[in-house]
Formats: sequence, structure tokens, C-alpha cells
Amino acid sequence: TSQQLKEHLEKQFLDGMNWDNYGKWHIDHKIPRAALPYQSEADENFKKCWALENLQPLWAADNQKKGASFS
Repeated sequence: TSQQLKEHLEKQFLDGMNWDNYGKWHIDHKIPRAALPYQSEADENFKKCWALENLQPLWAADNQKKGASFS
């Protein structure tokens, strides 16, 4: 749910991260979306890509530097 996503991300906030400054930080995919191609929501890779365990808050500059690499 959206509430689960919110709580999951908040648990991982780094110092200075909050919902008011979203945009200075992004929601990052630990395993990049490019590494998990999918055609529909029913695909296994879609589920892996968007699983809470694959999502983390990351400062925008760090996310842009990371690109499609793994973290």
C-alpha cells in the first residue's frame, strides 16, 4: 500500500531527508529498473522491481551518479 511504502522509506531516511524536501532526494531502485525488464504488471520482474525491499531513498545527486548501476 502507499502507507507501507511511506513507512518503508521513512525508516531509511538519511539525516535531512523528509517529505517536504522530496525532489532533493529520489526513490531509488537498488536493482535498477533497466536490469529488470518487464512487459506488464503480471511479470515477475515487475514485482521484483517495485518490491519494497528494492526501494530506498537516495539523495538526488547520488541517484543520478549511480545511474543504472547496483547499490
